[in-house]
Amino acid sequence: MKIFKLFTAILTLTLLVSMTTQAQGDPKADKILKESQAKFKSFKDVSATFTYTLSNPNLDKPVIKKGSVKMAGDKYAIEFSEEKFYCNGKTVWVYMVEDNEVTITDADPEEGMSIDRIYSVYEKDTKSRFDGEEGTDYKITLFMLDKNSDFWKAEVLINKTTKLISKATMFGRTGSTYEYKLQDMKTNNGFADGIFIFDPNKYDDIYINDMR
Repeated sequence: MKIFKLFTAILTLTLLVSMTTQAQGDPKADKILKESQAKFKSFKDVSATFTYTLSNPNLDKPVIKKGSVKMAGDKYAIEFSEEKFYCNGKTVWVYMVEDNEVTITDADPEEGMSIDRIYSVYEKDTKSRFDGEEGTDYKITLFMLDKNSDFWKAEVLINKTTKLISKATMFGRTGSTYEYKLQDMKTNNGFADGIFIFDPNKYDDIYINDMR
């Protein structure tokens, strides 16, 4: 589950541009981040497709995965071809397609993809820097001041027109790099709560690992 928690933290951070600084920040970078944050918080829900690339000096070649995400408050559904993650705010389901196995746990408000939680966590202990423009985007680098965090910096591209993030690259302290490119972002979709719940009854011979 550690990998899942790390993944959700990175993706949520990417979607929310949530590491707005409170001290020692670049005024222009902070202004762009606050505008993006306010824009995102105005949405009832959001969906997007994305490409995730993991690079590491120990890997022969980068690991590239494509997936989709849907979020509404503290509810989310993240889907890859080989694994799927669902949370309705109270329960988390992690389904491994090849094994036909689902692991069920109670949702932890300290570790989930709650918009408010992620904002409160990352609105401190960071330092921003405005790095100019790249085409239709602003480029901002965020440095973590907390030496115990999993990452030491993040580079984000924020679209000048939509004010939403289009790409984020997270740099881990162990040498790993996590890149997310977002496409097809849609907002205020009016999602029904059912899309955030995994129904094991739809699968034959599924193994259920209920850890609640």
